[in-house]
This record gives sequence, C-alpha cells and structure tokens, in this order.
Amino acid sequence: LSGSMAACLLSMEYGLTGPVQTQVAACASSVITFLDALRMIERGEVDVVIGGGTEAPLLKMGFAALSNMGALSRNNDDPEGASRPFDRERDGFLFGEGGAIMVIETAEHALKRGATIHAELVGAALTADAFHISAPEPTGRGAAMAMRKAYQDADLAPDEIDFVVAHGTSTPLNDVTETKAIKAAFGDHAYKLAVSSPKSMVGHLLGGAGAVAAAIGIGAIREGVIAPTINYHTPDPECDLDYVPNEAREARVDAVMVNGFGFGGQNAVAVFKRFEESRPRTLLRGGTRREQATLVGLQSSDQVSRGAHGPTPLEVVEDLHRRTIGHDPGLPQVGGVHLEAVLEAEGRAADPAHARGAVQRLAV
Repeated sequence: LSGSMAACLLSMEYGLTGPVQTQVAACASSVITFLDALRMIERGEVDVVIGGGTEAPLLKMGFAALSNMGALSRNNDDPEGASRPFDRERDGFLFGEGGAIMVIETAEHALKRGATIHAELVGAALTADAFHISAPEPTGRGAAMAMRKAYQDADLAPDEIDFVVAHGTSTPLNDVTETKAIKAAFGDHAYKLAVSSPKSMVGHLLGGAGAVAAAIGIGAIREGVIAPTINYHTPDPECDLDYVPNEAREARVDAVMVNGFGFGGQNAVAVFKRFEESRPRTLLRGGTRREQATLVGLQSSDQVSRGAHGPTPLEVVEDLHRRTIGHDPGLPQVGGVHLEAVLEAEGRAADPAHARGAVQRLAV
C-alpha cells in the first residue's frame, strides 16, 4: 500500500518530523532523491535531508522477470567480465544490491556545525521519454533534455561539467542511447568529458544505483581520481566517447553530472560541484531571495554535539549502518556497500590504484 513505510519507521525511531517520502521510479529513484532534497531546501521546508537509495532485490521473481525481458547478461562463462558498459560485446547487466546514504543540508547549517563538506548539490532535473515501458527512446531526446535542464538548473555551462557518471547499464540499447543523449546535450564538449559507469564494477543496484553513482562522483571531486569503466575491451563505433577504460585516472574534477534512467522512460539527473564558500548563492526561500546553498556534508560523530531534540543526522546514519548490517559504525557502510572512495579520512593523497580498489569494493 505504501513504499514509504521504511522511511516512516525511521522517522518514528529518530524523531524526524519533516517530510518523509520514498521515490519509486525504478533505476532513477535515488537520483530523484537529490532533486527532492534540493527543492525542499530551496523552498525553505527543511534545513537537512537524510537521503539516498538502497535496494535488496536478489529474489527469484526479480531474476526471472529481468531475464525474460532480456535485460540480464548471459555471459555465465566469465561472470567477472560480464558487466561491460559501452563495450561492443555487452549483452546485458548484472543484477546487484546495495546503496548509499548522504546528509544534504543548507550551507548555513553545515558551516554552523563545522561539517566536512564533500561537495555542493547545485542542480537536478527529471524528464520522461513517453515512449516505452522498458526500452529507451532511440534518439535519447528525453535523457538529453534532462541533462540540459540539470546543468541549466545548476547555472553551469555545458563545458563546465568535467565528469559524467553514466547510467551505463551494459545493455545494447541503453549504452548507445545514453551516448547519443550525452552528445546531444553537450555538443562538441561531449568528446572532452570523462564518462564512466560504476555498474561495470558493482552491477546494477536498481533503486540504489543513483546514490552509489553520486558517491563515486563526489569521490572524484574530493580525491581527484575518476573511477573507470572496467571490462572495456572492444570499442563500439556507436559508443565513441571517453569511457575511462579499465584504469582510474587522476584529474581535477570540479563539476560532476550523475545520470539515472529508469524503466518507463524516467530520466533523472543531478549535478554536484566543488564547494567554494566564497561563491555567491541566491536561492528562493519562503518567497524571498536569500544567500543559501545545498551541500553534501558528513562529519565524524565525535565532532558533532548531540542536539537538544535528538541525534545528529550523522549519528542516525551510523546507527542505521550498525542496525542493518552489524558492522563497525565507524566505517561508512549501508546495506553492505563500502563508501571508502568517498568518505575516507581527510588528507589521504590521491592514488588511482587505491581509488580503483576502493570503488571496486563497493560490490556486495
């Protein structure tokens, strides 16, 4: 009757009295979470959102349905190499489960509590293909529209985006269509973008995919390391962008786009950028204009004093880690997913080999 019951139970457990909602938009779900968080903060409804996505769908019915649709890879002889987004030999995705949770808050709130700010959430958009229940619209027009609207919402020019964390499912249809959409949205700059798919390493996490992709994109901003598309061996002439093949890449990344495209033609895109405290920000709140920002902020719990009205946002997230998978809450984990590439201790030098290993350890 309601997909929001898990979120409602968490609100009861922790006394979270703001809006409670759960997006059910297939593979676009957790990217829409960032759009919802941004809009609620812009409108002045909330100062802090605990948001992200998770899914645990490894059930016989799920395997049967996706297999009958032809969405799953049949490369059983080489399971580790079966997920190969943008490669000419791709034949479907690997089914996975996992997730990521983040604290998204206003600049005022984050700076006041001394939070470690990993990135700034600056724009998001949502469109529909209006085409087919499972196949993407062949020209990529709906996905391209979402990308354009997202960087426009972020007040960025196309050439200010450095890295696209692609939906990149390793299916024959999606990867060609997404490539067309990126070229339509970015023009000549498409060939200068780094484009990579985390699904080559973690599989398709469905509702959790967008949140994990965002974590990887934010990690690129923080660490100066772009995660690769692994298992990329045979170029597809129709997929002709820079997919960061097989090895992580050191690069300064200031702005990241995260794509999440769901069954039914649901196209969600979010944009994150490097936080600059001095950058002017003017967002709408309560019918007036005021300086404000929306941030992804996380901080170790021993640095945050408990508020008079209950636990801090990070303490809630850490408690969820402990309750759901029983691991040490000091390691950022949700549903078995390690976010080491994003949330490791400050000050570690960027190391492409280490980053690749950390991103690969996102796999359940």
